[in-house]
Amino acid sequence: MNITPSLSNIDSTSTVVEEEIETITDDQSSTTCELIKDQVFEVGPRYTDLKYIGEGAYGMVVSGFDNRTSQRVAIKKLSPFEHQCFCQRTLREIKILARFKHENIINIQDIIRSNVFEQMKDIYLVQQLMECDMYKLIKHQKLSKNE
Repeated sequence: MNITPSLSNIDSTSTVVEEEIETITDDQSSTTCELIKDQVFEVGPRYTDLKYIGEGAYGMVVSGFDNRTSQRVAIKKLSPFEHQCFCQRTLREIKILARFKHENIINIQDIIRSNVFEQMKDIYLVQQLMECDMYKLIKHQKLSKNE
């Protein structure tokens, strides 16, 4: 049984996901770059003043200043195109986060990608900047027996 999605299925699913995201940055002609820990972040000019936050299994996270909203945001850099499994995980994450509308779940505010398919190697997910991540919260939070 072949469960691998065809490219046409991914394209139609991506279109649906893009419609659910409030904004997707398509104008990459004036993109500026910043170098963070040997990683190039191509998220400017809208997002500037990048600062390293951490790394996970799927990529690096930085905070940045959103020049449109004048707020700091979290920017996750993903490089999903090295393996089909990474592509599927990235698409799944985007689809799930795009559909969730809840005060306790961080939504995707923006997706930055290349306009040219052949040049697309990284995807940037822009989300609300939080004080800590789930690991730090669980590690330092004292749970009562009633919870």
